[in-house]
Amino acid sequence: MSLPATTMYDPCVASYSETQCSTITSDNGDKLCAYNAVKNVCYSISRATGLYGRGDYDDGFVAAHQLSEQQNIKLQTLIGVLSATLVLLVVVGVVIGVLYFKRRKRNAENAQMDEQGIMSDHEEDRVVTQHHLAQPDSYGAEQGECDQLNVR
Repeated sequence: MSLPATTMYDPCVASYSETQCSTITSDNGDKLCAYNAVKNVCYSISRATGLYGRGDYDDGFVAAHQLSEQQNIKLQTLIGVLSATLVLLVVVGVVIGVLYFKRRKRNAENAQMDEQGIMSDHEEDRVVTQHHLAQPDSYGAEQGECDQLNVR
C-alpha cells in the first residue's frame, strides 16, 4: 500500500496490524508508519530535517560545528580587543594617578618651603611693596590711600 508524501491526513491507523503498518510507504519508498509492539498500535513517523541536517553526525552536523567554531573565534577576538582596551584604560589611570600625586607632593613641598621663609621673587616684590606702602610718602599721602594704589 503506497500513499503520496503530500497527503494531509494521517495514513496510519492505530488499529492496523504490524504487517499493515509496515507496508505504508511514501512515493519515494520512505516508511510513513511504525508499529509499537508493546502498546500494539501503529503510529505516524514524522521526518524532521533541521537547518543543518537530520541531527546525527551527518554533513549538517559538521557544517553547524564549523560555523560554531568560526563564531567562537570571532567572540574570542572581540573579548581580546575589549580586554586590551580595559588594560590600556587601567594603565592610563595609574599613570595619571602617579602624576597627580607627584604634583601634589611637589606643591606641598613648595608650600612648606614658603612657610620656612624661602620666598619666590614675586613674593619678595609683594613684601617690599607692602613695606613701602605702610609708610607715608613725602607728599603727605596717608597709609589708606597708598594701599589702594597698585604700586609694585
